[in-house]
Amino acid sequence: MDIINPTSTASTAEVDVNKIINQVYAVPNDYLRKKGVVLDNFQDTSGWAATSCTKADNTNQYKIGTKSLQLTATTYNTQFYIDKVINWDLSDMESLSFWVYISSNSAFTEDLVVMLSNDSGFSNYYQLTTSIYYYGQAGGWALLTVKKEDAEIGWGEPSWDTVFTKLRIRNKTSASAYAVVSLGGIIKNIESIGRVIICSDDSNESVYTKMFPYLQSKGKNFTFYYITERYNQEGLITPAQLQEIYDAGNDIANHTVNHYDLTSLTEVAARNELTKARQQLNDWGFTRASDHVAYPYGYYSSTVLKVMEENGFKTGRLAMFRNQSMPIDNPYLMRSCSYVYGDTTIADFIAKADEAKEYGWTMIALFHNVTDSPTETEDVPTSDFQSFVDHCISIDLPIVSMSQWYNELNPSSDIPIANTKASADVSIAVANTWYSGASITLAPGRWLVFGQIALLRNTTTALTYSARISDGTNHYASGGDYRTSVANNITTIPLNTVITLTATTTISIQATADQTATIKAALATNGAGNNATQISAVKLA
Repeated sequence: MDIINPTSTASTAEVDVNKIINQVYAVPNDYLRKKGVVLDNFQDTSGWAATSCTKADNTNQYKIGTKSLQLTATTYNTQFYIDKVINWDLSDMESLSFWVYISSNSAFTEDLVVMLSNDSGFSNYYQLTTSIYYYGQAGGWALLTVKKEDAEIGWGEPSWDTVFTKLRIRNKTSASAYAVVSLGGIIKNIESIGRVIICSDDSNESVYTKMFPYLQSKGKNFTFYYITERYNQEGLITPAQLQEIYDAGNDIANHTVNHYDLTSLTEVAARNELTKARQQLNDWGFTRASDHVAYPYGYYSSTVLKVMEENGFKTGRLAMFRNQSMPIDNPYLMRSCSYVYGDTTIADFIAKADEAKEYGWTMIALFHNVTDSPTETEDVPTSDFQSFVDHCISIDLPIVSMSQWYNELNPSSDIPIANTKASADVSIAVANTWYSGASITLAPGRWLVFGQIALLRNTTTALTYSARISDGTNHYASGGDYRTSVANNITTIPLNTVITLTATTTISIQATADQTATIKAALATNGAGNNATQISAVKLA
């Protein structure tokens, strides 16, 4: 166990503990509350009829099972589609998600359209439109999600309360290239948990003077994608300011060495830009997010993605105005929302935050230069930035850094959990004196602490017990019990609380009584051993 720091400080928060427990265990993977229902996994392709395209099994790229359905257009500048007879009850549908592998988006001239018909002839159908243009020239897997309320009536009078009997998936190829797309799955009602990652790029001092103090005053972290070649340059953010930002729990992430367009470089040069920046950040002690990259200008290519994967980078961020749906389709193609002065409004940003909250998506909110006097394209009015932060807090949309977001993708294996059980009985030898039953040592952070303490009366006289969770100086939860004059009476007192620690601290579950008594490690009739008195903790942040 770590050494106790007796001078540590801590504070409690007014929270619903049951809600906190539910939130912790509701993020098992990719922030998914529900993985959804697979309506079609494209393992049996015989039921699909193809028009103006060929269909084939794709055993190289797939999301479910061992293959996907690959479509290749056969005529230039023509709509191509596949139909299938279905029997789907979508009365409870909230969303539909489509795994799509895009070989190259340059061959498409229309959005991907899904048609759901209540009849075989598409006389009554809804049309759901999803865009493939935000997935870049390099292609790859995309998870296209459409909400029920975004569906449009394509023809007739379709009804969600009537079984759907025909499905069509349609696109259009360009005049000079045959589109190739693979379908990996159709999933109903994926439910995820929203997050917002606030970030800034380059080396503007406003990160320190405007963003950092305001977010710190709200207890929130952010991510600064830093151009390492600008380290210690006059007129820019200083090394001491960077250190202060990092020490407060914020991320200093990778924006390459020189901010070159990576797509214009050779593979060797692109690798040097990314790996050297990572090494420099690590050498300066900024290790937490050196593997998280923002592509300069948002530009990337298949070569850049190859370099990212081969060198173990964790995420790559684009520049656009689109939220990241969940589960994540490609960590190297993270969509973001960039504030552009004169084009973007605070209402636009707030709408994207509301979308992330409602749909359970991740919003990456990019602010370049927060200033009181905006004039340039990359300027952000201070009032707009602060209004956005306040709005996210008001709608309970968690604000996290990129490393926090990434580390929580699989929290079922990453959540720190501590537990200690009393190894032997503890005598309350002196009345009205506190004794510890079990203790745990916790690192800095926000912890859900809970436990129970079992108490045995030594006499037949009526007795009052008290219990608490404490570090010896600060007392975070308390409880008690009164027992009438019956011999050998045992009581168990449960306690729970949320504690924020700023230093490594030992936390104990303690008890006292107005007479002598015993803290029990095990109950006489329990063959499971010492588990009657114990304390546990789950790290929340």
